[in-house]
Amino acid sequence: MTPKITDFGLSRYFNENQSRAITKNMSGTLGYMAPEFHSGDIYTITYKSDIYSLGVVIIEMLTGKKWYPAYPDVDDVLQSWRNKLGKSPEDTQLKQIRLCTELGIMCIDGNQANRPDTSHIINRLGETGNTCIVAGVSSLIIPQKGLWKIW
Repeated sequence: MTPKITDFGLSRYFNENQSRAITKNMSGTLGYMAPEFHSGDIYTITYKSDIYSLGVVIIEMLTGKKWYPAYPDVDDVLQSWRNKLGKSPEDTQLKQIRLCTELGIMCIDGNQANRPDTSHIINRLGETGNTCIVAGVSSLIIPQKGLWKIW
């Protein structure tokens, strides 16, 4: 799978050497905002808040529905995709779906300290190779002098 969604907006408030912000003004879309936004009158925003939103989007893309309030079951997500793609459990696409589901669940952890950082997410996404799912067909992605060429 090839990630195409980046930056959920909160990081633009940070200076280069800043890792968190504290505010009394909360704004965002319910369901995409991290649980720490609902914890009191003063809200601490970190990059882990964006990671939470990324997890919600990953899970919605994999399941086709909003996940809240229950965590998705990895095996249920895989079975759904196995039925759609007609693939065996050992198929590379299903391994990518498993990995993305696991990452999505890690990203929506209620404790922001347990959420992965971006380097962990990128490293994990690289574990299953450079193929992606496009309308049920595997496509090979090859970097070409700074650009990505898709077949």
